[in-house]
Amino acid sequence: MMLLAGIALASLGQVSPEHAWVRKLLAGHGRTALVVTATEAVKGGVEVIARLHYPGMSGETVTGQVKLYLPSLLATDPEARLPLLHVAGYEADRNMGEAMVGLGMILSTPHGEEPNPIVRGENLDVAILHRMRALSCVDDARVLIAGGSAGGYMTLMLAAETFPLAGSQPDVPPVNLGYNCGYITRNKPLAEAQPEGQEHQNMPVLNAVAPIGEGATEVYGPDYSSEAWLNASPVTRIAEITCPTLIAVSTADLLVPINQYAADLAQDFDETLFPRGFRIALDDFITRPKAQLTFLGSVPAEDVHLVRLTVPTDTPKLGWTGEPEGPRPATIKVPFSPTRRFTLAVLDEGPIEPQVGHLKYFVNPDKGDFLGWAAARNWGPEQLSAAKLERLMHRYLGRERHPQRVVRDGSQVTLNRLDFPEAEMADVRRGLRTFCARDDCARRFRELYAQLPAELQALGTGVTDMSLDELRAALAD
Repeated sequence: MMLLAGIALASLGQVSPEHAWVRKLLAGHGRTALVVTATEAVKGGVEVIARLHYPGMSGETVTGQVKLYLPSLLATDPEARLPLLHVAGYEADRNMGEAMVGLGMILSTPHGEEPNPIVRGENLDVAILHRMRALSCVDDARVLIAGGSAGGYMTLMLAAETFPLAGSQPDVPPVNLGYNCGYITRNKPLAEAQPEGQEHQNMPVLNAVAPIGEGATEVYGPDYSSEAWLNASPVTRIAEITCPTLIAVSTADLLVPINQYAADLAQDFDETLFPRGFRIALDDFITRPKAQLTFLGSVPAEDVHLVRLTVPTDTPKLGWTGEPEGPRPATIKVPFSPTRRFTLAVLDEGPIEPQVGHLKYFVNPDKGDFLGWAAARNWGPEQLSAAKLERLMHRYLGRERHPQRVVRDGSQVTLNRLDFPEAEMADVRRGLRTFCARDDCARRFRELYAQLPAELQALGTGVTDMSLDELRAALAD
């Protein structure tokens, strides 16, 4: 998935009579319902388009769409509870939907949305996950999130919000949003220039994604070091991502520079290949020290497994048009740590070059083992941390945990990142019910809840005195 993706058109289909079971399965009520508008049979199941309402960034009610892939098993076994994969940000295609259905999984993804996920924010994806996890056919203990580029950014933002979560797999995600968008926007004039006699723009792929940086700047403002940009960045939410997470990045990525992961991961590049004035260092764009956060600088060393992957010597490069200079990609197996919270897989493609997008070489990073492992594993008390519980209680109370204050029409306002209050409260209680099904997890919850300040004990002060069975009954009420 590229940082710049095509916009899918809304489906104009209709609901087939043979798919009446879909409407029954997704039946809801009130403003948090999913309204089925179209269905189509696919290999192993059915593709569904549904409409939903959710609060936008200004707090207004917005209408969006979700595409679902449901295995046929659900038509005959209404008691089945299956794993859910949410593909975040960008819309997943039918091939991926059919592949997940073939594995006995449900897939959800935004449908027909614009603008880019970074510009529109996480509101829609958050609402989709809340609606999906409320369905009786979804196994709430086996929810996964994946996405690439801006969808990878969205994956990390959702991983911080969602609880519990079996695993997340973001590819080439921006983690310091102010840096990434400032870098793109301020290098745009250099990227779009095409000197006389040159057959291409200076940096054609970087120029192609410039509208993303410009659109985000309209949302958060031109000060890329501001608190608003920082609070919209995954690096501020690392402590809230408690599930296993596999992140894949490249040393040569010109769209999501590796500098935001760690300065020493960036390789010296040939400045003569780039137009005069090109800049990429993090502190060239982020001047406030507090905002100069990197991924590895934000994650405790014991929580991350760093893997360095090499490109086979005969692998074709990708040319100025994006087409490979050879017929076959190199498949590179991406390993992951089964014990550490984060695996950062760094593909060593050498330094950046001006024709590059996310990848310099024609490679196929194979991460297929991770999601299957994550969906099948039995997670434990480590799913809940003090920071995660604080985030859950903020959501339950309708409070912004990472307020993004921006200037709109001359006044400072706080962007809304919360779902409808009833949806937030229901989702938090559902997640805690799922977590507390195990005794050791329930004890972990009681222990951390007792340490919360009184103002964040949103479920009342009697929780810590309850037996485990009483606690479960209270969460189910």
